[in-house]
Amino acid sequence: MSTPQQRIREVYGFDFPDDFFRFAEFLKQFPRDFLQDPADMRPNFPFDLIDGKSARTHPDHPAWESRYYNDLPEFTTLFGGGTDGLHWGYHFDAPGELPPIVVHYWARDTFEHAFDGDTLFKAVRRGLEDSRDEFEEMQEDEPEESHYPEQIERIDIILEKLISFAGFDPQALNWSRFSRESRWRRPTAMTADRIGIVVPEHQYYPHPISLFSQGAPNVNRLLVERLIREAREDIEKGYPGVALQRGRDLWLWADDFPECDDLLDEAYAALGREPLRKLLREAQAFRKHCESERKS
Repeated sequence: MSTPQQRIREVYGFDFPDDFFRFAEFLKQFPRDFLQDPADMRPNFPFDLIDGKSARTHPDHPAWESRYYNDLPEFTTLFGGGTDGLHWGYHFDAPGELPPIVVHYWARDTFEHAFDGDTLFKAVRRGLEDSRDEFEEMQEDEPEESHYPEQIERIDIILEKLISFAGFDPQALNWSRFSRESRWRRPTAMTADRIGIVVPEHQYYPHPISLFSQGAPNVNRLLVERLIREAREDIEKGYPGVALQRGRDLWLWADDFPECDDLLDEAYAALGREPLRKLLREAQAFRKHCESERKS
């Protein structure tokens, strides 16, 4: 019988960090949806996968499970929320080489991602502490509501167990004391998704032309074609980071600029990030599946 690590590797093509499997052990202490009310977080498919459960929605394509149309190829969903497609997941810059970070975004609202933590424990701790702050504010505005103190007490109990299980030093339950930046990850260049890219500095140089302004395309097709052509030339010159940045910037608008798919693939190949090429193919196939579903 395969191990949880093997099941992850079979579906995604690479290993998840040890932190993921340790967090899965932490989850087993509670009912499955115990984070839903206090933090609006529900464990998604990867946690089912390591327990030996099959994909429900896409049994023939398990990598599509818990995926949204605009999810980056580097993004793998871990938790789902209840509003506007809110979901959290790992962002893998270079699977097997660099550890992932945990980020979230609202799939039906904005494409800008927010950083949650360098590990899953820290990300969930942030979600719980942010929720606690919100409940305290609502309690001040609506002191007659009796369920706010109950939710705060519930969060405190979960946090105490989480901190103890993960081995954190006990600290006051106030997230403002913790940095909202990664302790180790420094993007080489920013992208429209607000995550940025991480590549060796000698494989990137800043291009004077920006594709997007305030999250919307401000370019025409002729300019896009020119920049993609130049990015491909940059790959040949040893600067695949430029192509990676361009492809990521175009990902949300791939319906208008489908060239971004090939550009990303070429960038991943030049950077030696073969696992991301596999994830890209899965993301492309999932998008085509969604489009065919819409048409039918």
